[in-house]
Amino acid sequence: MKKHKQRYIWQAISPGLLWLIRLRGCPKAISLGVAIGVFVAFTPTIGFQVFIAAFFSTIFNANRPVAIASVWITNPLTMPFIYGFTYRIGNFFWGGPSLTKVKQFLLIAEYRLSMHSIWDFYDKLKIFLSLGKDIFIPLAIGGTIMGIIAGSLSYIIILKIIKHYRNIHCTATH
Repeated sequence: MKKHKQRYIWQAISPGLLWLIRLRGCPKAISLGVAIGVFVAFTPTIGFQVFIAAFFSTIFNANRPVAIASVWITNPLTMPFIYGFTYRIGNFFWGGPSLTKVKQFLLIAEYRLSMHSIWDFYDKLKIFLSLGKDIFIPLAIGGTIMGIIAGSLSYIIILKIIKHYRNIHCTATH
C-alpha cells in the first residue's frame, strides 16, 4: 500500500518536476524562480501574486515563467489551507480575530476577487485593502515567515534535483 501511495505522489508531481529539470538555463535561476514564486504564494496578495513574482524574478534575475507558475501553489483548492495556516502562525505574533471569522471574510473576498478580470487592479486593490489591519497584519506576518521557510526549502531541493539530473544526463550522453 505504501508503494502505491508513493507511486501516485510521484506521478502527480513528476510532470511539473520534469518540466523544471528540462528547462534551459542556469539551475540557480530556475531554483530562484521557484523560490520566489513559492514565497509570493504564501503572502496575502491574492490577485497580485503573478505580477509580484514577475517583478521580483526580474529584479533578482530568476526564471520568470517558473516564478509565475510557482505562484499557483495557492489556488482556490489550497487557499483556505495555506492562508488558514499562515494566519495561525501570524496570529501567534500579532493577535487578531478568530480563525472562523477570518475564514468567512476570506471566502467572501475570494468570491469578490473572482468576479473581476485580471486587469481590474483598482477593484482588486479595494478588496485587498478591505481585509483590515486586524486580519491583514497576522496574515502578512505568517505568510512572510512561511514564505521564507517554504521558498528557502524549495530553492535548495529544486537546485539539488536539477543538478543531480543534469549530472546523470550529462554523463549518460558522453
